Amino acid sequence: MKNFELLSAIVSGLNSCACSPNRLKKSWQLVSKRLRALFEDLELQISPVSNYQLYRESSNALRENSQNYIPALSVLLRDIVATNIES
Repeated sequence: MKNFELLSAIVSGLNSCACSPNRLKKSWQLVSKRLRALFEDLELQISPVSNYQLYRESSNALRENSQNYIPALSVLLRDIVATNIES
């Protein structure tokens, strides 16, 4: 996955009130275990836990290997604001 902004949008959309796993239990039960596990893995990739640690590790690995990727805009803007506040 090299488009973290799209990943963030998909995870946010699927976790929104309208179609969250809590609200659409029967619908989510129709999704295969493999796809649910994949969704959970992708959720972790963009999770804000530990200041987006998994996202940062993935993007750093891509950058070190000179691979192009689309960053998560929300994390990028948060870093810019934090940098401006510190200076």
